[in-house]
Amino acid sequence: MYSQGITDINSKFWNDYKDYLNMQIQIYGKIREKFPKYLRTEHDIMALKINSLKSIQECENFEDRSKEIEELNYEGRQYSVIVPTHPKEIVDEGVNLSHCVGSYVERIINGDCSIIFLRRSKTPEQSLVTLQLCGKRINQAEGSNRRHITEEERKFLKYWGNLKKIEIAV
Repeated sequence: MYSQGITDINSKFWNDYKDYLNMQIQIYGKIREKFPKYLRTEHDIMALKINSLKSIQECENFEDRSKEIEELNYEGRQYSVIVPTHPKEIVDEGVNLSHCVGSYVERIINGDCSIIFLRRSKTPEQSLVTLQLCGKRINQAEGSNRRHITEEERKFLKYWGNLKKIEIAV
């Protein structure tokens, strides 16, 4: 704890630690990491995820927004593009891939962008790549821990983009 800047194990420390564990249970259904390398940072990240989940669940027009772009759904032999239909799917995507899609909640709600998913066709329930769509252009594509898309994924996206008249700018 000392290396994290925590010089005193007091009630504030224990409250933060208990909050951190409880937030993991809320998000993951279990405790994934009991002893984080950076407790305060991980605590704050978990709090952001919880707040993002609450915000996006309050989005009343999410289904309407999904219907506006449902024609972008596509199932290929190897990959599929999926338009999420429920707000929780966006939060789960960020949690599953350990990236910041939750920070886009306001932009999604305001209609500034949409989030869609690239999945393997054989396992469409498993997160693979998150795509940010602004208008008719994919501006971001990130996999787990913000990894860049593979050349194979890029080729599929270009093919799909040509079919759907979407520019692939990643």
